[in-house]
This record gives sequence, C-alpha cells and structure tokens, in this order.
Amino acid sequence: MAKLKKQILGKISGKLGDIVFRNTGKTNYIASRPSKFKTPMDENSIERRNKFALCGKFTSLVLSIPELKYFWLQKTPKNKNIFNSLFSIFYPMINNQNIDETITITP
Repeated sequence: MAKLKKQILGKISGKLGDIVFRNTGKTNYIASRPSKFKTPMDENSIERRNKFALCGKFTSLVLSIPELKYFWLQKTPKNKNIFNSLFSIFYPMINNQNIDETITITP
C-alpha cells in the first residue's frame, strides 16, 4: 500500500481503474483494487457478520447518549478511536443474535 506524503491531488477517495484512494484524517492512501471476492454463505460466516452488525449498532446506540459518551471518552486511550475501543469491549459480550444480559454500558 502506498501513502502520499504531500497532498498533490488534494483529498481524493474512490477508485480509478485498478487503483483505490482512501483518506483517513489528513492522510491519503493509495492501494490496488482487491481481486474479486465471493462472500461466504456458510452458517458460521453469516453468524459472524450478524454479530458484527449487532455490535456496531449497539456501540452506536451507546455513543448516541451524550452522558454515556462522556464517561467512555474518559476511559478511552488517547491514541484510540472511541467507537473502535467500545466495539472491541462489547464484541465478546454479544452472543449470536442477542446482547448478553451482563453487558455493562458504563465504564
């Protein structure tokens, strides 16, 4: 993966032929387009995707409450995104398609 050191092209995102442009904050990234990928449809893969989606929705819900977001911001390391931090905390507590009863939404 290539990384632009100077912003010659400005902020660019999307694909151009076999090249994919991404930007995170002030950094632009250039990568080759991934080869074709067939999404697995076996039971484990579907459960894993559902668990991931449910965790994302739950994390968004917790962060939508300003009071909870404030407390989680105090516990989140400076070098980590609050959403990613909470996601990694909540993910093990999510079962198949349910949220565990013992999940804590406060730090």
